[in-house]
Amino acid sequence: MIGWGRRDWVCFPPQAKRAAERFPDARLHWFEACGHFPHWDVPEEAVRLILASTG
Repeated sequence: MIGWGRRDWVCFPPQAKRAAERFPDARLHWFEACGHFPHWDVPEEAVRLILASTG
């Protein structure tokens, strides 16, 4: 799982494509109202994503 914030000003959203290419078995998840730190910006969504991806 790769989680990426649409409003990330550190690792810009276009870089998500490069990350996904380097991990072809990963699924890319966009955090819409989020910057660089999903666990700070949208903690509930981040926790749901992490728990769902661990099985």
